[in-house]
Formats: sequence, structure tokens, C-alpha cells
Amino acid sequence: METIAVVNGEPITLQMLDTAVTRYIIQLEEDEDIDFEPTKENLKYIKTEVLNFLIERILLLKRAISEGTEISNEEVLSNIQSIKSSFGSPEEWQNNLAALRIKEEDLFEEIRNDMIIERFTDNIFHRSIKFGEEELKAYYDENESKMREPDLFTFYETYAGNASEVKAAYNILQKDSSDSNLSKDFKDTGMKLQKHTDIPSYQLSEELYKVFSDTEPGKVASKETDGNGMLIYKLIKKDIGKRLPFDKIKEKLAEFLIKSARQEILSSIIEEEMEKAEIEYKDTSYLEG
Repeated sequence: METIAVVNGEPITLQMLDTAVTRYIIQLEEDEDIDFEPTKENLKYIKTEVLNFLIERILLLKRAISEGTEISNEEVLSNIQSIKSSFGSPEEWQNNLAALRIKEEDLFEEIRNDMIIERFTDNIFHRSIKFGEEELKAYYDENESKMREPDLFTFYETYAGNASEVKAAYNILQKDSSDSNLSKDFKDTGMKLQKHTDIPSYQLSEELYKVFSDTEPGKVASKETDGNGMLIYKLIKKDIGKRLPFDKIKEKLAEFLIKSARQEILSSIIEEEMEKAEIEYKDTSYLEG
């Protein structure tokens, strides 16, 4: 099996990388509810991400074992049985293993290693992360401007492909007309009008959010597209989000801070191990394919 990289003497083979890429795509399709369409660009990105993940996994596992983290055979078998029981039939279980490109007899060691890494990181998180009421309230007060509901925007949108259409769109949108009358006027010019109602700020691009933030309701604004056209908007209404009470969001705030702290600690551990690691890249041509 062709070796792609060697991490502290442990090889990462082409087969390991290919299997991990397949699993990454399966998970991506499940999470995003899409059918993944591979291109040279997105496959290169995925393969690079997966190779980095495999390197980090080797380093985390070594660190965990060196610090005495252990998992008993009984715990591993219990975990495998729990996973297996979630499938409706033996056929579904075997199909899942086939999709993940792993034989059942090889599953034990992989699950054990996953559990060792998880126990190791959980132990560190539990020792290091503590957010009491005082810390949460301090963060809430320091980030007061962010502790509110999202702004909501209601607006018309149309695309104008040339100067004549831009002028027509502005003239029509200046009218104080009903939705149906405005749509008819746009249809008569060969253009299409869309109305968006109560769109939260986080669904808008940063550029469009700034446009609406600086625009009063009833006013018309525009922004250029990648081509020669313009997107024309008329802001109908904007509702500025109210401040969220501390007691209402403190649980979600704690979840956010814990998640952020976990990621920061994990990144720090990986960075420490990367600085000490001996990593040799044997062949990276697979990343380009």
C-alpha cells in the first residue's frame, strides 16, 4: 500500500486516506442533505482536510496513551453492540460497514482508539472548563450588543440587467402601491419582483446587511452583481432585535462558551503535538487527483 505520509514513524497509506475521504463525503451528504458532486477543486480540499485529520488523530491518540488513558475490552464491545443495535437488520449493519469500507473484525481497534481519544479530551475539558453564573454574567455584560434577537428585514428585490431596467425598477419601486400592482408593473417591463418577509440578519450577506442597516424603510437601494447588472431593493420594514434577558439565554450561552473553550483547548493540544512531531510527506500527488 502506497504511503502518503509518515507521522512519528506511523504510516498513513493511500488506502487509509481514500477510506477516510469516502466517510467524510458520506457524513457531508447526511449533514447537508445533499448529493455530493465531486470536482477537482472540492476533492483537493477534502483530501487535504482528511489528511490533516488523520495526522491529528495519530498525534492525539499517542498523547492520550502516553498519559495513561485506557479503555477496557468490555467498554469497547458494549459500544459496538450499542451502535450495531441501532440498525434495523443485520443486512443494514453490513451495508453500513461496506459503505464505511471497514470489516467487522477491524472495527474493534478503531472504536477503541476513538474512545481513548474521547476519554482523554473529555478529562481535560472537565478539569479545565468551568463556567459559573458569575463568568456567564460577565461575558453577557461585556458582549451586550450581541445579546439580542436578530434584526428582521422585509424588502422587495429585483434584478436589473442594464441601465434602462435600473431606471424602470427605481421608478416603479418609488410608487406606494400594493404587492400585486408592483408585481404587475414589473411583469409589464419583463422583470420579476420578489418580496422577502421577516428575513433575519444572519441570513443576509454582510454587504446586504450593511445596506439595510443604513437604509430607512421606504427607501430604495442597490448593489452591483458579478456581471454588469444590479440588484435593486426597497426596504419595507426593519425590526431591530430586542435584548435577550440573561436568564433566558444563560444555558445556551454556557453551551456556546463550553464549545468554544473545548475547541480552543483541543487546538492547543494539537499545536503542541505538531511542534514535537516528525512528519514526512512521501507523496502528495493523490491530493491533486
